[in-house]
Parts: sequence; structure tokens; C-alpha cells
Amino acid sequence: MKKQTLLYAELFPEPFLLVHTSIDQAVPVFYVWLQKYISHVLDRDRPGWRDEPNDTISIQFPATNTFEGAEEKLISISKSNVLLTESL
Repeated sequence: MKKQTLLYAELFPEPFLLVHTSIDQAVPVFYVWLQKYISHVLDRDRPGWRDEPNDTISIQFPATNTFEGAEEKLISISKSNVLLTESL
């Protein structure tokens, strides 16, 4: 993914989801909440990623992050912006 896209996603309180799917319908649809991925994975495992010369960053999709059966988790993610703005 372009590093510029990750930096852009960080600017917003609204959740940015990156979705990965395949044309093979037997494969689950995976997602990553970009802002959380940045803070919990990239900032921890690659603290200098923002200053690296490369223009792209590989994103790993957790096997547990599928749309199937994730309605409550996705609703929680969508409400996170409301909770953030209410606390300001």
C-alpha cells in the first residue's frame, strides 16, 4: 500500500478500512482498520516507517479479521468516531 495513503488515513478520526477480497467467492473477505494497524503494528514493529525511503508498506491481514460473523465488531469500529468526538 502507498505510504502516502497510510499517512492520509492518520489525519482522520473516522475509521479507514482496507478490504482484501478475491474473485474466488470461497475465500473470505479480510479487512484491516488502518489507523489501528498503524498504531498497533507499524509504530511498534517499525517505528521509523514514516521516514523510510520506500513508497510502499506491506499490510498483513489478520486471519481473524473477516467480514463473516463480524457484524458487532464492525459496528463497534464504526461507532469509534462517535466516542472519540464525544470525548473531545
